[in-house]
Amino acid sequence: GDVAVMLGDLTTAKKDYLEALRISIEEKVIPIALDALLGLGDLQAQLGKTEDALVLCYHILYHPACEDDTKSRVEKLRAALEPKLNSKQVMAARTLATEKTFDVIVKEALETA
Repeated sequence: GDVAVMLGDLTTAKKDYLEALRISIEEKVIPIALDALLGLGDLQAQLGKTEDALVLCYHILYHPACEDDTKSRVEKLRAALEPKLNSKQVMAARTLATEKTFDVIVKEALETA
């Protein structure tokens, strides 16, 4: 997915991130699932879905299985997204990220495919 983004092929990137998410969930490899969600969040941000992308960022950051590399990358995306929203939108995204379970976040990501 990351390579497809670099090449400007967002359709392939989305397909690749979703496939990585499906496989990592089936195999119970949560750090990879979080990385795939980050890729999907980055795509949402590029498509102007700033609030949705920020919800994913917060959820990933708060997840105990988030690895340092993913955390570093998600922090950069979060820092780029927050200034695009007002404080109420940022708080709403943060609240939503904590209210939704990981399973719900994954289900929603796969359903929006």
